[in-house]
Amino acid sequence: MPDAKTLWRYRESLKSAAVFDRLFAELARQIAAEGYVARKGQIIDASLVAAPIQRNRRTENAQIKSRRGAGRLARRQAPPEGRRGALDPEARRQPLRLQEHVSVDREHKLIRCWQVSDAALHDSQVFDELLDPANTSADVWADSAYRSQEREATLRDDGWRSRIHRKGQKDKPLSARAQAANRRRATVRARVEHVFAQQEAMGRMLVRTIGVVRARFKIGMMNLAYNLRRLACLKANREPVMA
Repeated sequence: MPDAKTLWRYRESLKSAAVFDRLFAELARQIAAEGYVARKGQIIDASLVAAPIQRNRRTENAQIKSRRGAGRLARRQAPPEGRRGALDPEARRQPLRLQEHVSVDREHKLIRCWQVSDAALHDSQVFDELLDPANTSADVWADSAYRSQEREATLRDDGWRSRIHRKGQKDKPLSARAQAANRRRATVRARVEHVFAQQEAMGRMLVRTIGVVRARFKIGMMNLAYNLRRLACLKANREPVMA
């Protein structure tokens, strides 16, 4: 196995060459060539990913808030003794978190579209970027955080069928029928949690990088590795074709 420095340099060279999206698209092409096209609709969800914890001085917090000096702080290579490491001005909240957003096809549980943001961005803000037009079904599942009247109208106008969970209001709880419909949707939407669970077993729970750009690349590599593992599993369980 190569050492950590070699792997880091390899990732940096791929990131600098801006070829990762082409790699992901090429794997998607090969997956489709194996017969595993996106089918039966898509499930959209987001999951938090921890970024390196930073303990800042008051002056450093002030610099990050004002965005002045943030680049210099993030590039610091040798933190003083007792300090954990470089600061990440692009992450949000304490402890610092990033978000991975994915669209998974219902049939094969393969990641078809994905995005990375800081945790301050609401899940619904990247919803449109995750819609996969290649799916053979127009059904779209997501939790109630993604639901709004505007989104329902947009999906309908664009030819999608919304399976997004309904949500009650303060003085207007969900009817028994709506609750039953949500439970049926939940049985499908739970499939995306299997993907996140597999990724956590692969080490996705903590990304030890600085900045959203590097975090996106690291998480993207994990998405690619997940799809490779999932493809191997699907092929291993495929029923043999009778002559």
